[in-house]
Amino acid sequence: MEITYTKQGGYLLPNLTLKETKKRNINKYGRMRLAYLKEYIFI
Repeated sequence: MEITYTKQGGYLLPNLTLKETKKRNINKYGRMRLAYLKEYIFI
């Protein structure tokens, strides 16, 4: 695996991407966590 880098302001940052993934159903506790994050973290 080869990682390429981009120079920005004197720093070398890795060029990283995420693979496409399937959307999955979340269970009761996943929905509760998502609701919490939306209410308290992602205002």
